[in-house]
Amino acid sequence: MARDARARMVSSAADLLARRGLQATSFSEILEHSGAPRGSVYHHFPRGKEQLIDAALDLAGARAIDLLNRKAGAPAEEVAAWFLHIWREVLIRSDFDAGCAVLAVTVSTNSERLREHAARVFREWRLRLAELLEIGG
Repeated sequence: MARDARARMVSSAADLLARRGLQATSFSEILEHSGAPRGSVYHHFPRGKEQLIDAALDLAGARAIDLLNRKAGAPAEEVAAWFLHIWREVLIRSDFDAGCAVLAVTVSTNSERLREHAARVFREWRLRLAELLEIGG
């Protein structure tokens, strides 16, 4: 049950980051969006908002890698088209209200550590995309 609340908060944080950006994403909004009890914030994230944002960056990164992996072994052209399709769908399905949670953190944080974390996530995406393109010829 407690793990479920943590997972809901992390998922909500990633969604809200993609929609509102870092500065407009507060613990209160994350709790409301996730339906998690108020006391669970500092239970799961005792180091505060930055710890929750770290978890949201990891989740956003893993989600993108999982989507890329759906085209593992496909021809390079299909992999490239799929990558573009993923982001086009994010924009269209949200009526252009959501973008990339990782990019949102990159452009709006004063924390060098969060910027470096976002850069690692982007690097992982780039490396996986390059691997899939190479495999696909």
